[in-house]
Amino acid sequence: MSLFKIKYLSVFHPYRGGIAQFNDLLAKELDKYFEVEKLNFKNQYPKILFPGKSQLVDEFDKIENASFIPYSPKAIVKSCRQINSSKFDFLITAYWMPFFAPSLAYLAKKLQSKVIKVAVLHNVIPHEPKFWDKYLNRYFLNNYDAFITLSETVSKQLLSLKPNAKYIQLYHPIYNQFGIELDKNKSKQKLNLPLDKPIILFFGFIRKYKGLAMLLQSFAKIQDKAHLVIAGESYEDFSIYENIIRDNFIESQNFTRIDGFISDENVQIIFSAADFLVLPYITATQSGISAIAHHFNLPILVNPVGELPNEIIHDFNGWVSENINEKSLIEGLIIMLTKYKDFRQNMKNHHTDKSWNNFGKKVHDFLTGLKH
Repeated sequence: MSLFKIKYLSVFHPYRGGIAQFNDLLAKELDKYFEVEKLNFKNQYPKILFPGKSQLVDEFDKIENASFIPYSPKAIVKSCRQINSSKFDFLITAYWMPFFAPSLAYLAKKLQSKVIKVAVLHNVIPHEPKFWDKYLNRYFLNNYDAFITLSETVSKQLLSLKPNAKYIQLYHPIYNQFGIELDKNKSKQKLNLPLDKPIILFFGFIRKYKGLAMLLQSFAKIQDKAHLVIAGESYEDFSIYENIIRDNFIESQNFTRIDGFISDENVQIIFSAADFLVLPYITATQSGISAIAHHFNLPILVNPVGELPNEIIHDFNGWVSENINEKSLIEGLIIMLTKYKDFRQNMKNHHTDKSWNNFGKKVHDFLTGLKH
């Protein structure tokens, strides 16, 4: 183990969502090489700004020994004092939206001068941009020394705002914490899904940019051939989608809605029951959901946005729609229904080392290089 000490400030369990899971897994890998102290947020968003039901895995969970609140100046100052109270070599944080720029940039400015500040960039330019994003992003980036990106798309976003940035471009590791693939028919039975139809999966928090509206309009044209599962909590008024379902005459027996936060156990069941995943995103960088699909050998249909086309091999273990529109998505759904069994076998046979172990080793090498 290196003598270097890391303070890793971000959201960790019991916060829900892919960022918290990513941070927990990366901290676990870095702990093989460094002395890592995880510093959880005491609160993440003000309730008035959070569109979901709860920010925590369980609403009764409590955050222990945390002081950082990104929207509280008093808490930010207190956290700065606490973090600076002992010597350490690196601050690592995750960055995925400009909301966190002021607090994390201020913290970085106040750290001991010898501390190297490193940000893991999930996104730079948000999926739902605002006019003030560029200013906040530049303020954040200019106060950090080095960056870890997870896609070429994010690397380009970084360099557009900080051309001389020191960074390493890696990838989104495959999530493997959900257990092994279960028997497909037994999984379908647990979810009351039909055994005689392919199961199409749309998974994750529902936001406008994720393209569920387009998927529903496309699915309506082939609904007699498959069953659609929509799994995840909606971060907007779901009546928008209920209207699309009604207006497009999608019959209730042809789709299943699994509402709310999905536990790890249910992730395992849902992905085991599915025959292929659809990511009909209108904008994107990389996708943690794609990383789950790879773990369960699930073929993927994606729109040609961000890094999504690079997360599969077109016409081998998935399909990339020609354009971001309903016509192309319908064509993609028809092709997937024809080829998903072959794609699934190809997914099983095609191995890439996107493991957390390999990812952690690359981050270790990058960080130690920054000290020399």
